Amino acid sequence: MEKYKVVGGIITIFLLVIIYSVITKKETKGIIGVDIEEDSVKIVTFNLRYGSADDGENSWEYRRKSVFEYFKSVQPCIMGTQEGQLFQLEDIKKNVPNLEYVGDPRSINDPYSEYSAIFYDKSIFRMYNYDTFWLSDTPEIPGTPSWDSYHPRVCTFGVFEKLNNKELLNRYIIYNCHLEYRSRYARKKSMEIINKHIDDNFPTYEIILLGDFNVFEEDEPVMKYINETGWSDCYKTIHPNKKMGTYHKFTGDLEKFKDKPRIDYILIKNIHSLYPNESYVDTKRYGDHLTSDHFPLVCKLDLQLYHNDDDDDDDDDDDDDDL
Repeated sequence: MEKYKVVGGIITIFLLVIIYSVITKKETKGIIGVDIEEDSVKIVTFNLRYGSADDGENSWEYRRKSVFEYFKSVQPCIMGTQEGQLFQLEDIKKNVPNLEYVGDPRSINDPYSEYSAIFYDKSIFRMYNYDTFWLSDTPEIPGTPSWDSYHPRVCTFGVFEKLNNKELLNRYIIYNCHLEYRSRYARKKSMEIINKHIDDNFPTYEIILLGDFNVFEEDEPVMKYINETGWSDCYKTIHPNKKMGTYHKFTGDLEKFKDKPRIDYILIKNIHSLYPNESYVDTKRYGDHLTSDHFPLVCKLDLQLYHNDDDDDDDDDDDDDDL
C-alpha cells in the first residue's frame, strides 16, 4: 500500500508540474536576446517617412540610427511600416538583428517606390505566406490607382507562424496599408477592398490590421464604415476617452499633439483569443534625432489560453490548407 501511495504522490507532482508549465508565461529571446513573454505579442504600426525626402536635419541619413535604436529598444514582434523605400527597409534589416520583412512596391519600375511592408522578428515567427494587392478597382493588377488617388495604394498581408508554440494560437494574419490622403471616397473604397480580401480568404480567422489611414477617429464616412464592419480599435479599447496625435510633422511637440486625433491605427477583427492589454503612442526619443514625422503606435496583445470554441477549432482545421 505504501508503494502505491508513493507512486501516486509522484504522479500528482508530475501533473502539477505539467499544469504549471502550461498556464505560466513562457519566455523566448527577442531581437537582441532579451527575454520576452511568449503568450503575448507586441504589434507596432509606424510611418517611417520616405527616405528620399529632403527633410534637412530630419533626412534619413541623420535619423536612421535613431530608427535602429527604436527597433532594438521596443522589440516589436511584428511591425507594419508605411512610406518605407527599399533602401530604408534594407538598411533596417541590415542593422537590426533578427529582423526580416515582406512587401512589394506600390509602383512598378520605380526604384524609389514606397512599400507598406511588414517586419517580423524571425527568432519568434516564420513567414508562412504573404502577398500584396492594390487598393483599386483592379486589386490584382500592380500599380493601378483608382478613385482619384494621387498615387497607387497597396495593402500587404502576411500569415506568420509563431515558433515553438504548439499550445497557443500559432498563426497570425496581419494586414498593413497606407490609405489615400486627399479623398475620403478613396479611403472608404480602399477599406471595402481590404474587407473583401479578408472575407474571400480568411472569413473566420482573427485579423490584425495596421496602417496610416490618413483619417481622424471622428471622420465620416470612413470610421463609421470601419466600426460597422466589425473592427475594434486597440488604442480606443484601452483609452476610450483619450486622444493623442500620431502625426507631428517632425516637431515632436507633445503639448501641441497630445489632444489631437490619431491617423495611425491598429485594428482587430474576428477576435476570440487575442485581446489588447496595452496600447500607447510612443513619444519617446531614441538617439539624437526624431525617428519620423509620425509617432509609432504600439499595442500589446495577450493570448487567452483556454476557450470553449470547439466548433471554431474544427473549422480552423478544415481551413488550414487555404492559408
